[in-house]
Amino acid sequence: MSICSRGESIAFPLQGLIAGWQEGIPGMRVGGCRKLTVPPKLAYGPAGGGHQLSGKTLVFVLEGQDRRASAMTGRRRSVFCSY
Repeated sequence: MSICSRGESIAFPLQGLIAGWQEGIPGMRVGGCRKLTVPPKLAYGPAGGGHQLSGKTLVFVLEGQDRRASAMTGRRRSVFCSY
C-alpha cells in the first residue's frame, strides 16, 4: 500500500534518496506536481544488483507541500506518490 492510498505525507532528507529523486526534486514549488521516470542507473542499478528493484525503471508522481502549513492545519495529503 502506498502513502497515496493512505492519504499520508512523508518527509526525509534529500541526500538519503536515490539519485533520480536527488536530481528530480530540487526546484519543486509548494503545490507543484512532477512526474519522475527514473532509469535503473539513477535508482537501484542494473538487474541482478541485489535489490528487488534493480534493473527496473521507476515512475513516481510528486506533489510539493509546505510541511509547516500542514502541521498547523492538521490536514494531511499526499506529497510523494508512486505508481
